[in-house]
Amino acid sequence: MSYRQPRKITNEEPHKKLDPREVKARASARNNKRNIDYSEEWKEEADFDSTINIDELISYDEDYDDVRNYRNNKRTDSAARRIVGKILLYLQAAISITLLIILFKLNILPDWIMVIIAGAVAVIWLIIFLTQRSNRNKGQIIGMIISLLLCIILCIPSVYLIMTNDLLMTVTTRSYDIRTYDVVVLADDPAQTLADTGRYSFGVQTSLWKENIESVIDDIEEEIGYSIVTTEMNSSLDQAAALLEGRIDAIIYNDAFTSTILEQYEDFEERTRIIKTFTVKTESEVRSIDVDINDQAFLVFISGTDTIGDVSLTGRSDVDIIAGINTKTKEILLITIPRDYYVEFPGITNYGSRDKLTHSGIYGMDELIMTVEELIDHDINYYIRMNFSSMVEIVNAMGGITIYNEQEFTSIDGYFYPQGELYLNGYFTLHYVRERHAFEDGDLARGRHQLEVMQIMMD
Repeated sequence: MSYRQPRKITNEEPHKKLDPREVKARASARNNKRNIDYSEEWKEEADFDSTINIDELISYDEDYDDVRNYRNNKRTDSAARRIVGKILLYLQAAISITLLIILFKLNILPDWIMVIIAGAVAVIWLIIFLTQRSNRNKGQIIGMIISLLLCIILCIPSVYLIMTNDLLMTVTTRSYDIRTYDVVVLADDPAQTLADTGRYSFGVQTSLWKENIESVIDDIEEEIGYSIVTTEMNSSLDQAAALLEGRIDAIIYNDAFTSTILEQYEDFEERTRIIKTFTVKTESEVRSIDVDINDQAFLVFISGTDTIGDVSLTGRSDVDIIAGINTKTKEILLITIPRDYYVEFPGITNYGSRDKLTHSGIYGMDELIMTVEELIDHDINYYIRMNFSSMVEIVNAMGGITIYNEQEFTSIDGYFYPQGELYLNGYFTLHYVRERHAFEDGDLARGRHQLEVMQIMMD
């Protein structure tokens, strides 16, 4: 009886695939190693090949276990890759669906582009899904890398679109307006605080924002501990006249009307003194007429007020621009309306009487927009309200703007603007669009500058 000596696997090829007969021989050798009688007498009787080395058989058995462990580890690694691949696929699908939902809600792209984007996202996901089902390790790894990169790439616009959607929801659904009311006495009045007013008679105007005036009166009475005497007035000008003439002791009025009073009484601020200021926060439903922006043109009214800090929905509208937007022709038409244009205020001014357009903003955005709609005989779909701070911050966020100044001038604040191309930051852009006194055509020149800056910002 003779035995075939098994081939020993060397360290240079530990994982080479074995022939089935060789595997069977190795298993037989492993069993023989445990049961064989290694005496010289047994070897002679069994005609055993004396060249076989027992230590070599033991080493061979250990090499076989290494091969088996390698294959087990390989199966474990493959299972781990499949799990990671599935997680990336699910994550990619979730981010892709989120991106498509946000784009659909924003409605900023035509339907055919949305279909192309959705189809491309679905095809890419299917391709990566098929690579994960492949038995080839290389294909699985490439698929996982692509899926990870797509998750990162899709995540960035998704985050920014979510922020954009939140911002649009904030400015187009519901907002809060803060109205400021001043308690004013004559400059030489002995009263320094509300507690010093005693039994003063307060002139009030409740025909506008009655709830706000009543809220301020309640706060005053709570602070001084007793009820105050009020006298009803028809307008802020009537309040100012009554105070200056000594017919009443103090007035409570919305400080948005200060500019109107100053036009009538230029020394009003020098002859009076504020002893207390109250703020009333009111919830305001933003007025808009929704349209399908992909199918029809629409109008956006841009109103600018001469305030700093938080944007208020009440106050003069010194910038009045209408933007007509046509998404089909990819065109935007900008029209500016002079702030001092005399118009009727629907529901405010008496029939036939007129006032400056800028003053309609004092009564709130609803009144301002109705006034503009009456003037142009067309609905305003949306509006934007800005102030000095808004202009500065927007231009600075853009990194400044470059304009061409056709005529050198010095602004009323003393800033010199030479003729030619100018680079302006937010602060100097604000003074550029405000200036009108340095030009012969005054407000018309200011309107041209405002449209010029608006066009640069849109481009």
